Amino acid sequence: MRLSPRTTRHAVGGAPAAGRYLEADATLLPILGAVTRIGRSVSADVEIDEPTVSRRHALIVRQDGQTFLLDDGSRNGTWHNGLRIDRVALQDGDTIHLGAVTLRYVCVTSPGGRRETAPEEAYGAADVRRPEGETGSPTEDLIPV
Repeated sequence: MRLSPRTTRHAVGGAPAAGRYLEADATLLPILGAVTRIGRSVSADVEIDEPTVSRRHALIVRQDGQTFLLDDGSRNGTWHNGLRIDRVALQDGDTIHLGAVTLRYVCVTSPGGRRETAPEEAYGAADVRRPEGETGSPTEDLIPV
C-alpha cells in the first residue's frame, strides 16, 4: 500500500502518545479531529494511492465518546472485521479493508501502551449496519475505481 507523503508526514515514530490511530503496515497515523476522511483523493486526511480505493472511500467519526467507521459511498465497499458495513463502532484492534488495503484501528490509553480491548458497551450488534442483501468478502471482485 502506498500512503501519500502528505499523509506519512503525520506518522508517529517511537512510542505513541495516548489517542486513536490507524495502523497501515508498520506506520501509525493519528486520527485527528471529529471527522477523518480516507480515500484516494488529495483532499483525504489519509490519502491512499491504490486503484481499488475510491477517492472518497470511508470516514472515521468521533461522536458521543465513540469512534465510528462509515462507508462514504465507495465502489468496493468498506469492510470491518470481514463484514461489509455502512456504519460500525470501532474497537481497538479492529481490521478495516478498503479495496485491497488493510488498516487496523488502534487505541492507546497511556503513552507507549496499547489498550488490549475496548469497553464492551462501545461495540454491540446494534452498531453494525450492513447494506441490505450484502454478502461476500473484502477482496472478492475488487474493481479499480
